[in-house]
Parts: sequence; C-alpha cells; structure tokens
Amino acid sequence: MKEKLNKVWSHNKLITSNYKQHTETSSQPGGTATLVVDKWVSSVCDSGSDLAGRWTWTTLQGCKGRKVTFSSAYRPCKNALATAGPSTALMQQWKYYRKRGTENPDPHTLFTNALQNCLESQLDKGHEVVLSLDANENLKDGSPLLSMLGDLNLLNAHAHLHPALNPPATYQRGTECIDYMFISPGLLPALTKAGFLPYHSTMYSDHCALWADFDPSIMFLGEKGTVLDTASRKLISTNPCARKKYIKLLQTMFKAHNIFT
Repeated sequence: MKEKLNKVWSHNKLITSNYKQHTETSSQPGGTATLVVDKWVSSVCDSGSDLAGRWTWTTLQGCKGRKVTFSSAYRPCKNALATAGPSTALMQQWKYYRKRGTENPDPHTLFTNALQNCLESQLDKGHEVVLSLDANENLKDGSPLLSMLGDLNLLNAHAHLHPALNPPATYQRGTECIDYMFISPGLLPALTKAGFLPYHSTMYSDHCALWADFDPSIMFLGEKGTVLDTASRKLISTNPCARKKYIKLLQTMFKAHNIFT
C-alpha cells in the first residue's frame, strides 16, 4: 500500500490498525487507516492506533497552541457471536478481550467505552477533534454510542450543515445511514461544506465516502506554509554539484556576517 501511495503523494504519512492474528488469506476483515498528505505531513505531531484494530488517530499542530486530532474508527456489525465467522471483526475483538481475561466480552459495549476513553483523553489535552466513524448502525435516539458522543459534546458535521436533509444510505446493501463524521464545537466556524459521494467514486467499496471541507486558517488558527517534498528541493546532499555550490555560498555568507571569525 505504501508504494501505491508514494506514486500519488510523494509526501505522506499513513497510520493503520488491525488486530494481530494469523490469517489463511492475504486479507483480513476490519481495521482502519488515517492518511495525511502533502504539506500537512509536516504538521503531524503525534499519532497512534488501537491494539484491537478499532481506530487510528493523528494529531496536527496548528498556530497559537491549536491541535486537531483526526480519528478513523470502525465498530463491528451487531451480529450474534454464535453466528459470527472466526475471522470477522466482531470475533477479532471478542478474542482480543478474552486474551486479556474478560470472561464474556461484549465487543459493542467495550468499543463504546474504549472509544470514549480515547476521545476524552484528546479533549482533556485541549485538542479539537474530528471523528470519522463506521458505526454499523443508524445512530438514533437511545443509541449508547450516540449518547456517549453527545456526552462529549461532539456534533454530527453533516447534520449541522444540512439539518433539513435526510442522509442517504451509506451501505450499499442497507437502507440507512451508518457512517458519520463528528466534530468538536470549536471546529464549527471552520466547517464550510460536507456531503456524501456516490458509491465507487473514490474506491471500490460497499460504503459511500463521506467528505467535509474545513477552512484551514480557521481550523488551525493561522495559515500553513508550504514545505517542499524531497523531490522538489534543489539542495540534495548526495548531489555533488549542488553540495559544492551550497558550501561555497554558505562560506561567503559566514564571512559577510563575521561568523566563526
């Protein structure tokens, strides 16, 4: 995957999560990824992932102490454990807690509790938060997951911009919206647009993609300068001509400013 990303974005940072287990095939259900590209890579100050493969996150540093943490989370389907396949994301999370001593783990409840702890940690540090979530259920009133997000004062970005519109079904074989983006209130002034893309418009998937545009100067409390990627820089230490020219110019500047004299 990294090689494919480099062909599109030479400057990128990919954070992934999956439950580490032996599989008989090259693919594994579940897992998440968070990708930062281009000039924003230089703003990454922290990142991490969940050991059970439920989410990844990365924090970008802005101006005036502003930090924004972006998270991608996947909640397993609400199937009964008795009918869940041995390699499903639901069973992976059940195994994760069984190995840690939980007698009868409920992956859905444990997901909500663990995600709450993760988000609370970020908010307690003063971070603004953007959470992209495959909830695998329509978050209606009474949903414990929705109640948890409400307790943290996180807001549905799409519902905020389009309160009168019913969101589309985001799962190709479903009839309801089960994918969401929640943000902290401090990011509302930066939120300019949000929507849903047609199926397969970005990649082949049985879910449609959610997107949102933020004004970066508001989101990060200032303008972000451009950092050139390696391929665009004229000075490369392994290029003898460029290196010789740089050293000569540096020596001239040292002499002109009485450095080391």
